[in-house]
Amino acid sequence: DRMSAFQVARQMLALQQKSNILDAVSYIMRHVNSDGLFFVAPPDGAPRYALRATYWKDSTPPGKNDADYPIVFTLPHVQNMAGLKAGLQMLRLLHNELTPEERETARQVGTTIPRMREALNEILWDSEYKTFIIGKDATTTIRGISSDALYASAYMEPTDMPKGRMRTVANTSRALATPIGYRGLAEADTRRARRAAEKAGAVFDDYHTDPV
Repeated sequence: DRMSAFQVARQMLALQQKSNILDAVSYIMRHVNSDGLFFVAPPDGAPRYALRATYWKDSTPPGKNDADYPIVFTLPHVQNMAGLKAGLQMLRLLHNELTPEERETARQVGTTIPRMREALNEILWDSEYKTFIIGKDATTTIRGISSDALYASAYMEPTDMPKGRMRTVANTSRALATPIGYRGLAEADTRRARRAAEKAGAVFDDYHTDPV
């Protein structure tokens, strides 16, 4: 039947892409620290990247000229957690085709996902703002009501958050609403980030905070 054909096709695709799947999940796991957070940092031996902007909407983090690496952003954390979930599903399809070493990789993926979920809800949740933090680097927690939390929800499953938390995020995100769409950062947080940037002598680019 159609479902059986789909399952066969999915397994064939997983087999064809096995090495790529293993490379992808291994890369993600190398960037998950002991706290279960997906981090971004330059390669060993390099103090920083060639470009200042490595993720946050192709801009520097709000209120800062440069990140103090390593840095964690909530949205990529959730995206990479979703990537591990998808990778694990594919590896489970291939269980009989995996070497003992590859099965160990799959096992590690399975233990990493709950650690990332716990970090999301325990470390990246901002109980005062009632949303997820934008990110945190070695010196600063980057707080604010950002559209990142809404984007992150697209990569989550209901079990990734305590019951009712997604509704809380949605209610908090009303601060982003405008007549034509959602801002990147709430107005009050944009003003705060602008003041912090001016105080630090940093460049503040409102292109990524004001438009919708």
